[in-house]
Amino acid sequence: LQEPEVDCCAAIYCPNAGTLDSHALMKSFYDEASDKGVSFSFRSEVEAIESAGSGYLLTTSGGKKIKAQLVINSAGVGATRVAGMAGIDIDEAGYGLTFIKGTWFACGKASPVRRLVFPFPPDGALGTGIHTSFDPAGRLLFGPDAEIVDSPTDRDLDPGKGDAFYAELSKYMKGIDREDIYPHSANIRARAGGSYQSDFIINEESSRGLPGFINLIGIESPGLTCCFSIAVMVNGFVQDAQAS
Repeated sequence: LQEPEVDCCAAIYCPNAGTLDSHALMKSFYDEASDKGVSFSFRSEVEAIESAGSGYLLTTSGGKKIKAQLVINSAGVGATRVAGMAGIDIDEAGYGLTFIKGTWFACGKASPVRRLVFPFPPDGALGTGIHTSFDPAGRLLFGPDAEIVDSPTDRDLDPGKGDAFYAELSKYMKGIDREDIYPHSANIRARAGGSYQSDFIINEESSRGLPGFINLIGIESPGLTCCFSIAVMVNGFVQDAQAS
């Protein structure tokens, strides 16, 4: 058996499944972009966007002005707000977001499994269900659950979810007791629409009178895993905009 501590009648083994170190990936992107002369302006929140001739004028926190021929809006949970600054009617465009908080619990003992384990998701679920994962240090994690919240800043941890987490884990995982799990973290997924079947929104907005304005909205998991494919698609928009 690949995973003797997993209690199931059948499973699909995917040897290429794994986890991604998001911090290391972002660091590698930053280093490569810096080497190619890209400038960064961290902690500069966009507060206004105006059309300016053939491009755009962005005003950031602190009053800084940035002129750009192209704008790529990949602001995550703030993407609809940025799109609205450019004059897009969010409701008419179908760009509304649902904020889904996912909580993770960690295992306080040696991991009984060596791989990612995904149970079959329940009908009508907002996500994949509570599965196993590993952090960059190799610590076993369980999650995330899926809870619709009003605010994209609602990342409060609820230790009271421990019993529900353990009940789900007990359906397929042996070797874990209730006292072995503890709250680890919570994050927000920005989902376009609200159903689990919702897709990413990746659009160049010339049809709305905003040439060179590219929206990436609702890029939740597995958006990071497929970021290279998304980049290729966006680069196609950029090439078309520069050629027009």
